[in-house]
Amino acid sequence: MTHPREIEDTQSSWLREAKAALLQRDPVDAVKDAEALAMFAQKRLDALLAQHSE
Repeated sequence: MTHPREIEDTQSSWLREAKAALLQRDPVDAVKDAEALAMFAQKRLDALLAQHSE
């Protein structure tokens, strides 16, 4: 089902566990949640960078 290179030992344990959990979920819900998480992470990074550029 998964390509062997999709979950790699060199990735963080958090990412490997998240990918394994994602494979057990509805794909549409998983993509929506992944997009929401990416947006959250980007907003956090943007806020931190803005603080450091002041």
